[in-house]
Amino acid sequence: MGDGLIKSGSNLLEQLNRAFGQVRAEYQSDDELYRQFSAPLYFNQLLGISPSFLVGGRGTGKTTTLRSMSFGGQARVVGSDDPRKWDVVGAYWKVEPNVVTVFRGKGVSEETWSAVFSQYLNLKLSSMVVDYAIAVDAHAQRTNLDDHQLLLFTRSLHMEPSTDLTQLSQALDLALVDVETKINGNISGLATLPVSLPGRPLDYLFKAIGGLAVDRSRPFMFCLDEYETLEIYQKKILNTLIKQVGKAPYTFKIGVRNRLSIVTDTLIDAQPIQDPADFTTVDIISDLKGESFEKFASTVIGQRFDLIGRGEVDPAIILPALTLELEADLLGAGRVRDELLSKMTSDSTVGEAEVEFLRNLSNLQACMVSKWADSHHEPPSIVLRFAMTNPKEWNGRMVNYGYAMLFSLREKRIGERKYYAGWKQYCQLADGNIRYLIRLVYEALRMHALEGGGLDSQVSVQHQTRAAARVGETTIRDLQGWSRHGAALTRLALGLGSIFGTLAREAPLATPEVNQFRVTYARGRVEDADVDQLLNEAVGQGILLSFEGDKNARGSVVTREPDYQLHPVLSPYFVYSSRRKRRMHLRAEQILALTQRESANSTARGILSTRIGGSDAESIQLSLLEQP
Repeated sequence: MGDGLIKSGSNLLEQLNRAFGQVRAEYQSDDELYRQFSAPLYFNQLLGISPSFLVGGRGTGKTTTLRSMSFGGQARVVGSDDPRKWDVVGAYWKVEPNVVTVFRGKGVSEETWSAVFSQYLNLKLSSMVVDYAIAVDAHAQRTNLDDHQLLLFTRSLHMEPSTDLTQLSQALDLALVDVETKINGNISGLATLPVSLPGRPLDYLFKAIGGLAVDRSRPFMFCLDEYETLEIYQKKILNTLIKQVGKAPYTFKIGVRNRLSIVTDTLIDAQPIQDPADFTTVDIISDLKGESFEKFASTVIGQRFDLIGRGEVDPAIILPALTLELEADLLGAGRVRDELLSKMTSDSTVGEAEVEFLRNLSNLQACMVSKWADSHHEPPSIVLRFAMTNPKEWNGRMVNYGYAMLFSLREKRIGERKYYAGWKQYCQLADGNIRYLIRLVYEALRMHALEGGGLDSQVSVQHQTRAAARVGETTIRDLQGWSRHGAALTRLALGLGSIFGTLAREAPLATPEVNQFRVTYARGRVEDADVDQLLNEAVGQGILLSFEGDKNARGSVVTREPDYQLHPVLSPYFVYSSRRKRRMHLRAEQILALTQRESANSTARGILSTRIGGSDAESIQLSLLEQP
């Protein structure tokens, strides 16, 4: 793999931390972000005049993509200050909760707040356009101003006339400050605050500034992030602007964590925005899955290696995988096979042909004989004869249950109970979330380096597995700081994870690979809205995945009965299957009970007792750390 990288542990750790350690786009400088940027496969879907909602939970790459579409991002990504060479022209605005939440309450009617926020939004969007115009002018001095249209623009916002871009930018800044001052000062001043029609100033502004290299075929894109933080009435105002995208040379590209946060109402009654007539929806997880995500992820990881001078590192080589047979051997399948062979040899009812058949079975198949007998309370000799006389059915059983059986091989012995290793496995664990993937690779390489390994050697499957478990654990622990529902989300993740992990260990062949659930609701329960809100927040925070219940496919939750799955990145921590497989039903009140400290453990035990079949709930050992 070359020798361009210093292999000493401390130097490698330092370089890995620099290249992989920072994964949040919000905390990266422009240079760091754009140097690592790789256009995702869905990028072309965002181009064009049609407004778009870019949907994806935490870590799916919304912020990176939207920032890359800004004029500052394009200049760095493309390597040119000339807008004509860029893929897109736009500006980025992260909608800060501390900004939008001040436009409410304080004894002021929503009608007044709506007028005030419309003025603020017009000022903010106009400021973004003028900032871009100044950047263009600084590069080529290509812009020109139409005095009449400029006068109409300033008059529409109740500002003093301006004669150049710098003066205009300063005037907009002062107008924004004036709005903020009135909100944070004497509220009575809001009654006299000048207001403007949503979007009208933008129409004047784009006519006033020539030379921006934008038109309807190449529109200016307002890239707004964290739409979900807006108040409902604020979303209606923004939606009204989306509805009005027509002849003007601008459009909106909006990042949102989940589809349920999208409000379609506008300020005009009976005229909601509609998909696809008024906007399109780009679902990151739906577009980045399977081989598509692997391809994109490989590019992203390769760019990280480029930062430390090792772009030729192939993640599929440095992160080796295991076959089922080899993994079974590592988990102790040989011991199980030897025990079974000893038992069958001493059983007088088992003939020599059957013993010989057993000797010729692989360790994995021999384990299936033993574990199937235990799980279904059958003599192993009966299972062995079934395998011998029904080869087609036996092979089907191996396909359907072989992977699930791995979770029961180690039992109470020291060591990994299941391995999570290989590039494809890591991509499956990340499930379209590029932040999770970077964390997985970084943690595996970090452990590898701490043991003295370099990038010229493969990361052991043990280190890969422990790294995956650590990422799952830290993901859960970090929930407290991610969301105002952090404590409830943490307990929910722990409760669900403990249930799935215990089922994988205790009943792998009775209820194999159960890792999804559907919530059933009782009619008229007020708490149902709380359950919906909690689950939606979990999806937005990247803790749950949601699927259309009927098609079992990722996407919008269009019915009251979607299917949910804990994000696969959590599965190595609780030790259960990361593959999307079987579903169980949970009542809405059970979901709420799992979020409560007093009832979480008893609820989990009750669910497990029902699933495993008559087991004493108190005797079930949960695969769960103590509830916070």
